[in-house]
Amino acid sequence: MDMQEFVQGCMECDPRSDPDRAYELLRAGAELGKAILKQREKSKAAIPYQQIADAYNVSCGKVLPRVTKLTDKRKRAIRTCMAQGFTAEDLYTAFNRAASTPFLTGKNERGWTANFDFIIKPDNLQKILEGAYGSAAPAAPAEDHSYNLDLLVSHAIKICFRVKM
Repeated sequence: MDMQEFVQGCMECDPRSDPDRAYELLRAGAELGKAILKQREKSKAAIPYQQIADAYNVSCGKVLPRVTKLTDKRKRAIRTCMAQGFTAEDLYTAFNRAASTPFLTGKNERGWTANFDFIIKPDNLQKILEGAYGSAAPAAPAEDHSYNLDLLVSHAIKICFRVKM
């Protein structure tokens, strides 16, 4: 159906309708629809999905299950986090905290461990950031060096995966 058929149909429903006004409204609606679709595509492209998954693997890959596939479901969960005001930086921070929180790494009565899907749920992400699952284990004391390796890795992840949104 094109605009002319639509306007004709409107006039049949309401003979008093103004065809010029109907065309104007239809054009405005079409432009608004295009703008919304363009904004959605732009916001989807701005989210660094793969970088987020890579940051998780770097931070958590040795103590939690690794991400091997970035599914649409996972992308939706990340998008939901972003829509609720979380940033990529928040995710990176949560990954680091989860990797060093005993409860989330299996040191609990059931031996349960968190995973990527658990961390990227907005409610769980907030709890991790707030320390609700316990505090992170203290960093192991440096042996032959004076630098904090965990802090360096965390900083490197933030620098390497920084994305402006």
